[in-house]
Amino acid sequence: PHPPLPTHEVSTGMLITTFVVNYKGRPYMEALSSNRGLAGALAIAALVILALTAGALPDLASYLELVPLEDAALRSELQFLLAGDFAACWLLERAISRVFRY
Repeated sequence: PHPPLPTHEVSTGMLITTFVVNYKGRPYMEALSSNRGLAGALAIAALVILALTAGALPDLASYLELVPLEDAALRSELQFLLAGDFAACWLLERAISRVFRY
């Protein structure tokens, strides 16, 4: 019944990426750059996910009952995957929004 670490990390990382990339803010809500509380919470969540992936928070991983990754190469690959997913989604969204002007 314990979720494996990569499944948890990837799904949570994708959730953060989806929220950050799709959050528009204006004209109906405050922009993410102006909403320091929300931006800070999302940044902390992303840092916690990267720290869990790196194995830097073993107590939190144990509390969440996550199975740790023993292979350092796999941890590095997973961190690269999470960062690359965020960067690619953000850049693609920016390019598409400029092309279609929305």
